[in-house]
Amino acid sequence: MPDLFATPWSLGTSVAVFVTAGILTVVASIRLVGLGDTLADRTGWGEALFGAVFFGLATSLSGIVMTAVTAAAEQPQLAYSNAVGGIAAQTTALVVADAFYRRANLEHASASLSNLLFGCLLIALLALALLATYTPDVTVGGIHPVSLVMVVCYLGGISLVRRSDATPMWNAVDTSETRTDVPQQQDPLERHSTRVLGCSSPESVSRSPRPAGRWVPPLRASSKPPDCVQDSSAVC
Repeated sequence: MPDLFATPWSLGTSVAVFVTAGILTVVASIRLVGLGDTLADRTGWGEALFGAVFFGLATSLSGIVMTAVTAAAEQPQLAYSNAVGGIAAQTTALVVADAFYRRANLEHASASLSNLLFGCLLIALLALALLATYTPDVTVGGIHPVSLVMVVCYLGGISLVRRSDATPMWNAVDTSETRTDVPQQQDPLERHSTRVLGCSSPESVSRSPRPAGRWVPPLRASSKPPDCVQDSSAVC
């Protein structure tokens, strides 16, 4: 490695480089959003696929370089934690995006088959990386076989997402067993309680007039049964 990266920088140099890189990142990201939307329309990939591939690679470039440099410097734990921690940080960034998207919640507005498949792809890749840590120490040309499987899985997942936009694998349709939830006009429990308390139909209770401007005392429990119960000839 060059001495520029092997020798520690002073505090002033580190702060200056960090601030400059931060400004360049913000400016480039703002410009990248407009170009990305245009390129997604021109290529026909769609915003979900283009954002995951193009934006994903562009924003992860610094993390990839840091992971490669730390791995070459024989710091495997730092390289692994940087890769996995970067994924966790970018996923948590959905909270910030949801706060800036004011029309609705971001998860509901971005719901699509492409984003669903990308979420499944992310889970599969993380599962492979986790399983690789518990497998025997086997290498092929200095590379773990699971690493090659992860590359194949990523490329296959990208191809699957791209094909799903043109020909979706499934669509939600109604069948003969589908039951539509239609709300009732009146709750059965409320109708039953109305008959017990008033000994009358719910229509007569709901339509009974109330004197305007008069206070109606609340119902009180009484041990005395109603008159319609005392007189057997009365009909409720």
